[in-house]
Amino acid sequence: MIHAQNTKAVQVILPQSVGTTEVTGTIDTVGWKYATIVFALDTAAATSVPTTMSLGEASSDASYVAIATFEGGDTTSGFTLPTPNTSTGDIVKYQVDLRGRKRFLQVGFANTAARLASVTADLSRGDVAPNTDAKAGCSEIVFG
Repeated sequence: MIHAQNTKAVQVILPQSVGTTEVTGTIDTVGWKYATIVFALDTAAATSVPTTMSLGEASSDASYVAIATFEGGDTTSGFTLPTPNTSTGDIVKYQVDLRGRKRFLQVGFANTAARLASVTADLSRGDVAPNTDAKAGCSEIVFG
């Protein structure tokens, strides 16, 4: 088995225009040991910086608690929010070890001005390999 093909894709935040109001999405991580969460952002003026890039966890799909390492703008435990790229857009990745984490994750994003954004996640190192496209979180998987 090729382990790179033993993953599940999750659309966390659908592609949309995100402004000052935080948009959130959740991920159920049961049965997976690792998550790669990708923020994909369009180009923006250097002054149109993100105000929130966050990750929280919870045992049930409620009452999320922030994970300090993944809190953008928290320079004590988190990371510095990126200045927007004016020509190629931005990608920010969270590499999350799910061992020892709670079952549900919640991703949050907000920006100082409207900006096209989406967030996806790839869950990997599963207890059981997905055996259909749907179980892998996809409409269609094409191998070649």
